[in-house]
Amino acid sequence: MKPLLTLFFLALGVPAAAQDACRNSNTPECLKIKQDRCRQAADMGLAQAHALPAKGASEIQRKEELVRKVEALIAENRRKGVDECQTSTQVMGIAFNQ
Repeated sequence: MKPLLTLFFLALGVPAAAQDACRNSNTPECLKIKQDRCRQAADMGLAQAHALPAKGASEIQRKEELVRKVEALIAENRRKGVDECQTSTQVMGIAFNQ
C-alpha cells in the first residue's frame, strides 16, 4: 500500500504548494483565493483516492475504505462549514495514516 500512499500524498501537495502575491495576506480577496485552493486540494485528494491503482482483494478493500473515509470527511466538514484548508489538511492526515 506504500506506493498508493505516495501517489496520494504527492497529488495533495500540488495546489497547496502554488505561490502567489496573496499567500500570506488577510484581505477578503486573498482569503477567498486561499479557500478556493484548499477546496481544490481536498477535491483533488478525493479524486486521487478514487484513481489509486489497487491489485488484489485486500488492496481493493483498503482503497474503498480510504475513498469512503475521505468522502465522509469532506462531506461532513462542508456540511458543518469547516474551513477548507483544515479539511485539506485532514485529508492529508488520512493519507499519512494509511
